[in-house]
Amino acid sequence: MQPMEKRTVTLPDGSTKDGFIVYSLGNFISGQTKENTKTSAILNLTFTKNGRTGKMSIDNTSYIPVYMYKSFSTSIQRYKLLVTEMSIVNFESGENTSIGPNAYNNLKNALTLTKKILGEEIK
Repeated sequence: MQPMEKRTVTLPDGSTKDGFIVYSLGNFISGQTKENTKTSAILNLTFTKNGRTGKMSIDNTSYIPVYMYKSFSTSIQRYKLLVTEMSIVNFESGENTSIGPNAYNNLKNALTLTKKILGEEIK
């Protein structure tokens, strides 16, 4: 993953418009095993278009951290895309018994890394 940012761009005529840049959201679905290759995010953008002027604006950005989990609970290796925060909460409450303490710690570390790289919502 790489950082994202919202920019206001000034056009040659002096008018401005919003721009949003996200260089990489990571590996959405991957069987890679190296460090930091299992973490990704789903990006949500909210736009508004002015019906009179046709000008678009970016009102809100948010993201959902996800994690590619490799399960060894069966003889067949299975991959699951986990919503990171929800999986952490469900493990802590005892609702999710499909992951163990090691996967739980990996999820917590992945969430910290995601927030460090992508930051909070951009307004």
